[in-house]
Amino acid sequence: MKAVRIHEYGGPDQLKFEDGVPEPTMQGGTVLIALAATSVNPIDWKVRSGARQKDFPLKLPAILGRDVSGTVRAVGASVTNFKPGDRVIALSTATYAELVAVESSVVTHLPDGVNLEDAAALPLIALTGDQLVRHAAAVQSGQTIVVTGALGSVGRAAVHSAKKLGARVIAGVRTRQLDDARLLLRPDVVELRADVEQRFEMRRVGSLAAGLAHVVGVVQADPKDCPGHWHWRQQADFRQSPRCALHGHRLGV
Repeated sequence: MKAVRIHEYGGPDQLKFEDGVPEPTMQGGTVLIALAATSVNPIDWKVRSGARQKDFPLKLPAILGRDVSGTVRAVGASVTNFKPGDRVIALSTATYAELVAVESSVVTHLPDGVNLEDAAALPLIALTGDQLVRHAAAVQSGQTIVVTGALGSVGRAAVHSAKKLGARVIAGVRTRQLDDARLLLRPDVVELRADVEQRFEMRRVGSLAAGLAHVVGVVQADPKDCPGHWHWRQQADFRQSPRCALHGHRLGV
């Protein structure tokens, strides 16, 4: 099959488009997907460059990629909920390839009317946002949460997951994103600034979120680069200490 592989760690020039790559092996619970599209996530270049070699060691040559959309080519003997021809998406590994073998438990059907190419951008970010809300912060119906970075891909997923659970969402965004956030997300929206004025915004969030149970922080910087984030406990007038669920590609989590 055709695939994009790397034979050593390094820059984008290490990505090699190759033919004759061995096809993935099938197991009893595997779904073999003929790829329509994949995506490029920050973790891809970190793994490729070797920056995350300690956490995600590769057996070279290796195929990168986490997201896959496509149609089912074949299924393992124990798979009953998928059949050849089904349109699906999944979070997997080695998705820069014509064929991707995925455990059926992490594959889902794609609704009619959703474009396969667009859908390839969903699995990693949607699952990350949902897991922040459901597992890391354990948000419950009736609670109020704050999602910072709410217009980012993971942030949007966190907002929608929290709203689906019945939580009240306060979306924290940058000044230039305020109008878009109000239009697209429709929760309470506050402006977050990483300067001395942000402490007043934190007090405003505190007044909006009387009785706040959790803060879901979806951040895109190291904590030291996002000083306002650490004003939550100090500046916001919460009735109880919030918990923070952090995510961001420079955080390394």
